[in-house]
Amino acid sequence: MRSCCAALLLASVFLCTAVGQQAKPNEVKPIEVKPGERYHVEWLSVTKDKQRINDWDNNKIDVVKMLQIREEQFERLKSGTLLEIIRIEPRSADFPVGYVECKRTNFRGPPETVYALPSHLRPDSVRLTQASQPDPPLAPGQPFYRSWKSADGSFEVSAELLEYDAMKVVLKREKDGKELQLTPDKLSAADRQWLADLASLEGVWLCVSIEHMGMVMPDPRPEWLAIFHRGRFGLMYGANLNVHGELALNSKANPKTLDIINPISKQKVLGIYQVDKDSLKLALAAQEKDPRPAALKGAKAGTMIFKREKN
Repeated sequence: MRSCCAALLLASVFLCTAVGQQAKPNEVKPIEVKPGERYHVEWLSVTKDKQRINDWDNNKIDVVKMLQIREEQFERLKSGTLLEIIRIEPRSADFPVGYVECKRTNFRGPPETVYALPSHLRPDSVRLTQASQPDPPLAPGQPFYRSWKSADGSFEVSAELLEYDAMKVVLKREKDGKELQLTPDKLSAADRQWLADLASLEGVWLCVSIEHMGMVMPDPRPEWLAIFHRGRFGLMYGANLNVHGELALNSKANPKTLDIINPISKQKVLGIYQVDKDSLKLALAAQEKDPRPAALKGAKAGTMIFKREKN
């Protein structure tokens, strides 16, 4: 009987705190954000309609109503989402709690304007990125030059790959920016093999599961994306660019190998892969100085399974 009464008493105290007294939601001091700063999201709810900010005024509504508003009018961002601060609206008669206007970066779509409560931008909800962090090196305007040789050995040129298919290869010469167009048979066997290997990987791949220590984690969140683009590679976790660089491929090795070469330091992340049309298995060393995984099964840092995203 006493245990039953105790349970009822605890339940009533909990309800009183949650609905009547409202435990303070802002015990962690908010960050003083500035326009132009970029933050990675750990957890955060935002809205596309700034008028909805006034609906989430914790001093005027109860917790149950607040949760209903969050569910119906706000969006919970995925961990890893990138936000850029655009402007800070101070408290006013129109916006008693103020708001923060942000630009949300979508890797597979245009940026979107969203609004957050200033009190929700806290050290446990967002973290500042490096102000000098460059855009992903997969973007146009950041060339990757490699050495190309002719089939007969008569010339060698450092050039960026602009376009390629079964009929033609278009290169942009490094020294003067001149475009060179030639048929694949004019290139060395090594260059033709590199293009063939590249064609099998070209595009955006979505991670559907991760195998690690004998366990399988399906549908990981945030999303992992692998991007292969004209000889460059990027591995993204949400909006974070975790690994990026220039590609060296060897499809004749068993298992097939790839080296991801940092364009600045020239250090390498070593990996192995297996591709079958629109399915890709990829295992990478955990750090630049770590050895290449010996096999896809049982790889120390895990094996990622991807499906190619269709255009």
